[in-house]
Amino acid sequence: MKLVTREFSGPENGPNLLVLGAIHGIEICGPIAIDRIIKRFEDRELSLKSGRVLFVAIANPEAFEQKQRYSGRDLNRDFRPRPNQTQLVDEYANELSCLMMSFDVLLDIHSFRAEGRPFIFVGPENNSGALEPFAEADAELAFAKSLGINTMVYGWLESYTRFTQEQNQFLEALPHGTLAVEKASPRFGIGTTEYFRSLGNRFGVTIECGQHDSPDSVMVGENAISNALLHLRMIDGKFAGQPVSESFRFSRIFIRHHTDDRLVRKFHPFESLKAGEPLGIRNTGEMVTAPENGAVIFQYENAQVGKEWIYFASLADRMS
Repeated sequence: MKLVTREFSGPENGPNLLVLGAIHGIEICGPIAIDRIIKRFEDRELSLKSGRVLFVAIANPEAFEQKQRYSGRDLNRDFRPRPNQTQLVDEYANELSCLMMSFDVLLDIHSFRAEGRPFIFVGPENNSGALEPFAEADAELAFAKSLGINTMVYGWLESYTRFTQEQNQFLEALPHGTLAVEKASPRFGIGTTEYFRSLGNRFGVTIECGQHDSPDSVMVGENAISNALLHLRMIDGKFAGQPVSESFRFSRIFIRHHTDDRLVRKFHPFESLKAGEPLGIRNTGEMVTAPENGAVIFQYENAQVGKEWIYFASLADRMS
């Protein structure tokens, strides 16, 4: 199974935009939204006036055909070229990473299983640090704000790296012979956009459009693509959706320490929480609380011991 691409070019020089769908095979809103945009180009409802856009509606064909999140390994974890291919997903990673070299902007379209509203994952603020150096934060932020999605989250790789350190310490402290999960690696926090940014002089975002099978998620994805083209001045048209009005920064990924650790209740994604509010109770009776004002982004009530249990993000102000 090969990647299928579709490219459109305008008469004038301009940005080079890469749009991906179905990095995860069960996330169908991306392929449907991309197919709708392609048809609008074919019907001449849309016309590219500058630049170049390449669509990869199904970036993981094997997983998509099998109706699985991934096959072999997760393409949105530890994304990088694999010179020694051992499985079909390596071929996809190699081809996608090669494509990325000739593009300036990446839009990666995803969806999620649980209830919740759409949001955008953006990269770090400008920095020259060792973890995730970046110099295109202003351009990326302006791009993210143009996509028609209200909520934005950042700080992923920093938070995930801190989680791997805490997880390793927790697993190493377990009694010898205790059944435990495999240690996570900081590389598993590097997905498509993190890899793309690492190539330098380019930026990209991931959008989470809503629940997998919701028609609304398809509309969010379709609007985001057309809004991206509008923002980059590649087409003419009108903005659709909502402007970004709230932002969050990942601040803590709590680890489940015991099978009796439990959430105090089910949290609605991005539900406003105050610092100190209870999130969960350890089997020891210790209360896990919100470290700052913010929200629970993801929660896994039945997570394996040693795995991610609660993703908490602090309220931030990164809209300007």
